[in-house]
Amino acid sequence: MATQAAPDIGHFPAAGRRAVPVAAPLLAFALLLYWINPVGYVGGGGDDWQYLIAGECWAAHGPCLPHDHWWARWPLVAPLATAIAALGESRAALALVPLLYSAAVLLLLARIVERLAGRAAALIAGCALLLTPIFAIQLARPNIDHPELAFLLVALLGWIEAVRGSGRRWAVLLGAGLAFAMLARETSAVFVAGAGIAFLCAPGPHKRVLIWAAPAFVLPLAAEMLVYLAATGDPFYRLHLSFGHTRIPSTELASWVDTSRNAFFNPDFIAGWRAANGIEAHWTVKPLVNLLTHAEIGLTLLAAPLLLAAAPRKAIDAGADRRMLLVLLAITAGAGLVFTYALGLDPKPRMFLPFAAASSAIVGVTTVALWREGRRLVPAAIALFFIPSALLCFAGTPGISRAERQAAVWLEAVAPLATTNETARRHLAMVPAARTLPVEDEARPYRLAILWEGCTVDGEPGAKVVRRASLQAGEWAPVAWLRARSIGLHPEAGPWLCLTRRAGRAPR
Repeated sequence: MATQAAPDIGHFPAAGRRAVPVAAPLLAFALLLYWINPVGYVGGGGDDWQYLIAGECWAAHGPCLPHDHWWARWPLVAPLATAIAALGESRAALALVPLLYSAAVLLLLARIVERLAGRAAALIAGCALLLTPIFAIQLARPNIDHPELAFLLVALLGWIEAVRGSGRRWAVLLGAGLAFAMLARETSAVFVAGAGIAFLCAPGPHKRVLIWAAPAFVLPLAAEMLVYLAATGDPFYRLHLSFGHTRIPSTELASWVDTSRNAFFNPDFIAGWRAANGIEAHWTVKPLVNLLTHAEIGLTLLAAPLLLAAAPRKAIDAGADRRMLLVLLAITAGAGLVFTYALGLDPKPRMFLPFAAASSAIVGVTTVALWREGRRLVPAAIALFFIPSALLCFAGTPGISRAERQAAVWLEAVAPLATTNETARRHLAMVPAARTLPVEDEARPYRLAILWEGCTVDGEPGAKVVRRASLQAGEWAPVAWLRARSIGLHPEAGPWLCLTRRAGRAPR
């Protein structure tokens, strides 16, 4: 008489116990991280300022014709505008949409890994992504990375369910997910190409189901092109904005780079982007070295291959589709290489979130496989190094909310006499009195600024300037300063909120 195999604890709850949905602990962990360090809107030179003003335009006037690639990302801008119109311009309004997209990413990733390898692997994969600092930092910050990743995961879930016989509606979801990922950011065209190659390699029965993704992919893109055709006469208006993004002045790109040239396959752009982790090297390896050593993402990318190499193949095959995991890792890693070396994009960690999500899935699957095989030393050692490092990096990320509160207090006294610079105005966009200050008005004796090297005046520490016996006429001197970050390990690290006064123009 044949004996029945014991159920896989990765797929089924223990007898007599009700299974806790994977979503519950993941969302609770995400809320805990948000409570620890709610970075949210930062502004300054960040993209979130661009999304803010685009959302303001939509909230005030309805859909606005974009004038740059940030404004064209309506899957983020449109719901952001809705939140601003409903809740007013506040941190809560700006945090709502990013939080919803972040939750969608976590739930979709958990669902995909659960389908491949079970609940335990799904929970670990979601935690690994949350412990990837670049993901956690942007939980409540307006960004396009989480929306793009959410739609890509929708597409992936649609693919998995479609080829497993769940019906054509999942193939439709696959096509719609890819379309909206491209509408969020054009870089998703690389993943569309990967999906196309995978389709060509798929067996005949799978192709007959997956072909239903085509109309769902084409229709949203065609609709947007028709809108631009009616508004501008150019159906490719959005693409022209995207291709011109390298011509927008940026402090991240070296001044010697000829921005009139195309960035595609251009070594000057690859070498000219500021090193994300400060490591200068030859342009052929500079992006990779900085990415893999970057505290915001490097540990996740390195943990996946280490665990995959340590896990026995039979243990993974018993509970997951190893081939699917390797394909996902290869596609996302290949997309990162295309972004960096073919498209010439700025290789910041946030551009590689799909790679981090695939790595997190592998971390979840391989950790469970190793644990069941009794090989617990490797995942335990990686966790002991990975978790504290990730939490310290995340907790040390500065926010601006403390500076906003203090700026509002200072400006109650000196607003009619104060000026600011454009960077500080964007940082303090949530402070109405700061938002309306004139920029670089030399006739005003007080100046409000946010500086990342401390409140210095011409390179001299502010406290030393104040201690001087006298000030020369026209010389700036700090009268008040505040370390803007509320969490951090280095006391002197910025940003700092600084109020300075020009000598001889106003009383102390």
